[in-house]
Amino acid sequence: MRQDDAIHPRYEWAIRYPESEFKEEIVVNGATSTDPLADLFARWTQGYGNLAVWPEAVQFGTLVARHSTLRVPVVAVWLGLEADALTFETEIMRAQTDQCWEFESPHGRPMKLTKTIVG
Repeated sequence: MRQDDAIHPRYEWAIRYPESEFKEEIVVNGATSTDPLADLFARWTQGYGNLAVWPEAVQFGTLVARHSTLRVPVVAVWLGLEADALTFETEIMRAQTDQCWEFESPHGRPMKLTKTIVG
């Protein structure tokens, strides 16, 4: 890693479907850890209808609201939830480490949300 990369890291947020026959993913990069997640969330939600019936909506929405530039009411509306449905009791994300969260997608397939620090 170059010294400049260590001082100014770049972040990659991605949603991937690891068991897909095709390389299904949405990847967004940025200079902060919050802006790319907001962009990724906006792109991902465009492909779905009512996400309020998705059992993982609250957990996914809470993570996005906590770690992106989007405010809780915006995330909740896009997911079809009430803002008070999103909870913040647990999990503090470590800013300078790669992370991965696993969900079952709205279509019932395994889905991964990852944050990677890229040089």
